[in-house]
Amino acid sequence: MTKSNVKLPKSFDVTVTDAIITKDIANVKSKVNTVNNAIQSVLTKVMLRWNQSGDVGTACRFMNTLVLELDGSAVRNNAVKAWVEAHCGFNWVKGEDGKSLFTYNKKQTKISYEDVVVAHQNTWSTFTAEKDYVPFNLNDKIQQLINSATKKAEKGNDADVIDADSLKALQDILR
Repeated sequence: MTKSNVKLPKSFDVTVTDAIITKDIANVKSKVNTVNNAIQSVLTKVMLRWNQSGDVGTACRFMNTLVLELDGSAVRNNAVKAWVEAHCGFNWVKGEDGKSLFTYNKKQTKISYEDVVVAHQNTWSTFTAEKDYVPFNLNDKIQQLINSATKKAEKGNDADVIDADSLKALQDILR
């Protein structure tokens, strides 16, 4: 272990006990629940405003603002996006500028109060399960690349560029 000149913040300048860590974990869980509920509240309010005003464009703008503000920091943005797509019918689309945003279906510009209630009951945080962690295995990835390149080479498409020496070098790595 290397020694670092960087110091921890003063708030860490205490004797850390199991009780302190247990309390901090409980605080984190509480804050996560608060954030999840706050996000659900915003999602529901946007849908309710859409129901009341009939203004799908504003609803779409607010959903985009929410997702962009969350910015993937400590929140499963893809779960929020999937929830919005399922309950609002919006599509997450990559624009010509390379940025992605929700767009709405011009054939679905109204939403019923019942739709709002159903969406609210299906919270975004439990709507889609988080993907299981998959450890990275370099050898498996190299083998997949070799298999893919070998199949492409056998087909012989002129558009594919597969250097035989490079393919052999990859195969030699796994030996």
